[in-house]
Amino acid sequence: MQAGIQTSIQWPLTVFYDHSCQLCRSEMHNIKARDHADVLRLVDASDATALARHSADKLQKDLMALLHARDAAGVWYVGVDAFVVIYQATDMGWVGRVLNWPGVHALAKALYPSVARNRYRLPSRLLSGFFEASRQRAKRRQVQAAAQNAHWQANRCQAGRCELGAYAEDGNAAAEQAAGPVRASGTAQQPQQRESI
Repeated sequence: MQAGIQTSIQWPLTVFYDHSCQLCRSEMHNIKARDHADVLRLVDASDATALARHSADKLQKDLMALLHARDAAGVWYVGVDAFVVIYQATDMGWVGRVLNWPGVHALAKALYPSVARNRYRLPSRLLSGFFEASRQRAKRRQVQAAAQNAHWQANRCQAGRCELGAYAEDGNAAAEQAAGPVRASGTAQQPQQRESI
């Protein structure tokens, strides 16, 4: 079974979305809250100045019509394909995987242009509320994970035994391990093996 899109994504990914659309804005804020590896760069496609700063080589009307994303290698992803790669960067990668299933991908590609054209007619308050609630849950989980990591860091050394990560001299090691950096494939890297001394 062949997936909808099969490509290696070169991070970071620049996402061009309609910030003037409440639904679009809410979804992108939810997605950004879940971008723990900080590989998504959001650009307001409704702002010509913002587009000029990010040297978008597409017309503003095209960027406003459908969601667009461009990776670091300059590869463009449009519409459903953009959602697939965007969600791969988040802790909701399963959404991107489901959207990439052949039948789902084909159906979503057929329906998305109509949804995008009519996005201002959709019940944006209801849908925005859903995305806002999801974003708040993601923030709470992030705070809980940080607290658990701090507790683990505080209790690493006990009874004369200490565990040191592979990057003991690097002050960013704990942050990198907690964030779970994203590989080009969009999957989180496995944590480094720890040594006891």
